[in-house]
Amino acid sequence: MGLMIDGISLDNIDNHWTFHSPNGMNFTRTENKFINKEFNIARIRFYFNSFSEMLIPTSLWEQTKHEDL
Repeated sequence: MGLMIDGISLDNIDNHWTFHSPNGMNFTRTENKFINKEFNIARIRFYFNSFSEMLIPTSLWEQTKHEDL
């Protein structure tokens, strides 16, 4: 299992986002006198290899796979 991130930044900015509609993705930046933080992540990917080793030892799994719980 793994995680790959191409870029991360946390910056101080002097404006905030003002959205044109409650459910919309269009916005404009409006300047203000507050301290604003903007956190950006570029291209995040999760991956796993289904052919990798088991997380429990194979010997333990073999010994207990036929036991009733």
